[in-house]
Amino acid sequence: MAGELEQFITDCRDAIRLHEGEKAREIIKEKLSALTSNDNFVAEYCGPDAEVGDHILHKDPELGFMVINHVKDYERIQPPHDHGDSWAMYSQTVGFTDITEYERHDDLSKPGFADVKAVKNYELRQGMVGTYGPRDIHSIHYQPGVRFIRLVGNDFTLVSQRLFDLENKSVTVRDPTTLASRI
Repeated sequence: MAGELEQFITDCRDAIRLHEGEKAREIIKEKLSALTSNDNFVAEYCGPDAEVGDHILHKDPELGFMVINHVKDYERIQPPHDHGDSWAMYSQTVGFTDITEYERHDDLSKPGFADVKAVKNYELRQGMVGTYGPRDIHSIHYQPGVRFIRLVGNDFTLVSQRLFDLENKSVTVRDPTTLASRI
């Protein structure tokens, strides 16, 4: 199975080197869907014996992208956020994750203010991939036992992210140094 993960990493490198932005992400999305649809890969990295937690499966020393395995034993409702100047993909392997995508409706002229509205809601199930470009706003909600692979364009300990509070119509920036203790 390690061969499948290694091939996926090679495919990601090729896509990033040969294509830019959206085109590269579309190729990677297709490869990630195939990987997380593979029951043998899922059994090895996300099966019943998988260790609970967040595990970096690969951090590319040249291109900076990361492949992270998430094995959760608790429920989480993550507020609307973005991944800063990076991009992210979530691909389900076990269970499902509710995803909501948002659009910003203010003119960005008032510091700390953000008028953000939900525009799309869906469930990710095995093999499905949610793709979020730089500054795309989304939230996730999952239950205990969920497992997914997350691919990010950059090391999150190096990227500022925005967190949105819908009720108070506010936005805060999370400094990358606060992310160092979590993935």
